Amino acid sequence: MNIPSVWKGQSARVFVGFVLLASVSLFFFAEKLGSEEHPTIYGVLSHLAAMLLAAFVAAVFFSFREIRELLAASLSTLLLDGEISKQFSPGHRADLRRKLLFENLSDRVGFLEPQVLDRLEAVEEQSLVLPHHHGFASTVTLTDIPDYPDLLYHHVLTSYRVSCRHLKNSKGLYRLLVGAEISNPTAALDTDVLRKFHIRAGSESFAASDATVTKTRSAGLDIIHVSFDREIEVEKELDVLIEVESVSSRSDPAEIRFIRYPTYGFRYTLVYRDDLSYDVAWFRARVPAHLSAQVAAREEVELTPKGITAYTHQWLFPGDGAVLFWFPQPRPTSPKRRPGRRQGRKAASESPRPESG
Repeated sequence: MNIPSVWKGQSARVFVGFVLLASVSLFFFAEKLGSEEHPTIYGVLSHLAAMLLAAFVAAVFFSFREIRELLAASLSTLLLDGEISKQFSPGHRADLRRKLLFENLSDRVGFLEPQVLDRLEAVEEQSLVLPHHHGFASTVTLTDIPDYPDLLYHHVLTSYRVSCRHLKNSKGLYRLLVGAEISNPTAALDTDVLRKFHIRAGSESFAASDATVTKTRSAGLDIIHVSFDREIEVEKELDVLIEVESVSSRSDPAEIRFIRYPTYGFRYTLVYRDDLSYDVAWFRARVPAHLSAQVAAREEVELTPKGITAYTHQWLFPGDGAVLFWFPQPRPTSPKRRPGRRQGRKAASESPRPESG
């Protein structure tokens, strides 16, 4: 019978004895504390004791390399499935998170910039603790106003679901914010620009009297501001429907939509006239330039006779969004006909020949 290599040498025997002693001691302290008075500490000590006991058994029959792998697997299980992570201070949890991130990126980066990490972690934390939007759909319909070629009727219908199921107790505070800025280069618009204003959030309804309309002047232009701001308590989910119709200037041929909350499922539509061309520009707040092609592959565009729809079934985050814009169709230009080689020879053959003298 071959004696395992782990038993060769005095240090190996000391290591095995220490593992057994530590395992028995942890079991003793866990039972001393009791599972009812200190359940968290009891669970951690019990897990550690069981892990060391398993390491002792493995030391008798396996090599040190296999023991090391077993201990690493046991520690990972304890961190992920056990309660030990709750005993870490916020600073230690942050250090552990950054250490694991660096290990994942160590083949490509030399170190992690602390200021960049601070900013990224703050943005990620906000995205996780905020309510989320699901099934966001918004349609902008523009209509010409007779006798007012510089003005349009601007109708926006938006619907989505606010979800707080991921938050503690499935409850959260949602800020319902509706705003628009209307440029007035011809000074033809006054503050009375709202034709329709209706918001339904769950069982609550809001009308035009709940919105605020003001006028300011910037860069030589009159700017009309329409705003609505209300905080609503949400339990689990809340359906929101927003319908706003106003008078706007035709000099602004773009419709822009920013994402304010993490949003899953986004659909943005512009409807106007069939004698115009339409296009879309997506923008992302946190996608590097070299990944823009990968992101664009997950964004869809659908052209219709009177407009355009931009949509995606992926997650969008605050700062992301899309711009829909319209512009006159290019006039077709008929190319000038140039005679071919055969026509050229024919024309030459039909030209009058000079008479011989």
